[in-house]
Amino acid sequence: MPRKAKTKANRAAYQATERQKKARARRNAARRKAMKKGTVKKGDGKDVHHAKSDGKGKARVVSANYNRKLGGAKGGRRSSGGGRPKGS
Repeated sequence: MPRKAKTKANRAAYQATERQKKARARRNAARRKAMKKGTVKKGDGKDVHHAKSDGKGKARVVSANYNRKLGGAKGGRRSSGGGRPKGS
């Protein structure tokens, strides 16, 4: 199977797991709550940043650029600047 098709199948299988469905539902609920509160609107360039997505109200509204540069689990840039220095 070509790599792209395999990746697509793996992604679909992961998105269908109960754990991921519940996590997505929590993220969507946080977004709806922020929309109801009036802090975000469709197409405003804002993201609801979820610290843990644990349902304890830890979400905050940030710019899409800021939220996506953090990288999350993919190891993107961190805002703290800690970690190993480059080249080591």
